[in-house]
Amino acid sequence: MYDENHLIAQLHAASEGHETRNFATFPARASVTFGELFAGAERNAAALVAMGVKPGDRVAV
Repeated sequence: MYDENHLIAQLHAASEGHETRNFATFPARASVTFGELFAGAERNAAALVAMGVKPGDRVAV
């Protein structure tokens, strides 16, 4: 989806094999694993594509 020089592609490559490790931990002791992070990103990307967003379009989050 992204070229190898894109930050998210580098993060994804670095996290391979570590999907169950925490990506972030929040003050309320909730945490997000690398696997959860990328699964959520894929869901969001699919939803944007379904709405007609194309590569290069700007999207506010």
